[in-house]
Amino acid sequence: MIAFGICDSIGSYVFGQLVKTIGRWPCFAIATLISYALIIVMLVWRPSADRMFVFFIIAGLWGLADAVWQSQTSALYGVIFTENNEAAFSNFRLWESAGFAL
Repeated sequence: MIAFGICDSIGSYVFGQLVKTIGRWPCFAIATLISYALIIVMLVWRPSADRMFVFFIIAGLWGLADAVWQSQTSALYGVIFTENNEAAFSNFRLWESAGFAL
């Protein structure tokens, strides 16, 4: 969890700066590629005690992808729904919470 949290925090800052240069959609594409790659790795990789560092690499990369999903999705809602921010963010958080409940 520490590796995830550190990389999530650093990733939020880095991708926040990167959005200014390459745009929001390429950042979403990078996060998508990282997430899909990690899902495939976790499906085919067989954990072993002598390769514990792989757990930390997976957690760190998952944190980088999560940084985009958490920060840039909220920023995108703010850009798209400029006239109705309150309803947009409350709807976003409602469905996010419903997803956690499942």
